[in-house]
Amino acid sequence: MGRGDHNITLTNSGMIISFTLTLGKDNVNWDAVGKQQGETLPNSGVLIPTLLLGGGGTGLLWIGRKLIKSS
Repeated sequence: MGRGDHNITLTNSGMIISFTLTLGKDNVNWDAVGKQQGETLPNSGVLIPTLLLGGGGTGLLWIGRKLIKSS
């Protein structure tokens, strides 16, 4: 698959999804990106719950390690 527009069609159990996939860095208006013009996607995710879940998981792994060593 080379640079440019590619028409993609996905089918499954009678459902059809079609879209155009554009590849290549030359297809982007980099001047508009630098000036933050045009459409922007919303931010996703929240940092605090991610950090809490990561820390909690690490804590549980540490406790499990201690329990295995003591038995």
